Amino acid sequence: MKIFCSPVPLNDVGKVWHFCKPLLKKATDRDGSRQTVEGLYGCVKSGTSCLWCIFINDVIVGSATTEVNSYIQDKILRVSFLGGERMELWLEGFIESLKEYGRFNGCNGIDLVGRRGWLRELSKFGFEQEKFVCMKL
Repeated sequence: MKIFCSPVPLNDVGKVWHFCKPLLKKATDRDGSRQTVEGLYGCVKSGTSCLWCIFINDVIVGSATTEVNSYIQDKILRVSFLGGERMELWLEGFIESLKEYGRFNGCNGIDLVGRRGWLRELSKFGFEQEKFVCMKL
């Protein structure tokens, strides 16, 4: 079985979006999401977000979007949306790809915004819950 994770070059987004859209729509349609899948496509096409594809044997089984965020003390690669099937087969490889991509882009950390259930899976790879609360008015 061949597993491959890669950011999609901006010029190729249109070629793979129809495969990625249903995987990402599950994440954007979650209760509390502040994004639609159409809005996410706009972010990817504008270059604000980077689209990722995760393949098993040349079939797209997962997709994600990331952004590089610069702060005073840190430069962080943020995984904003992630969805897919058979995640137990590719999650570890995807995180390794994110680490490499983050290093290439000068990032000193990775964060992921998501449901509490992600903590169970991601803690296996060293992710920890942040020490702040997100509030909405």
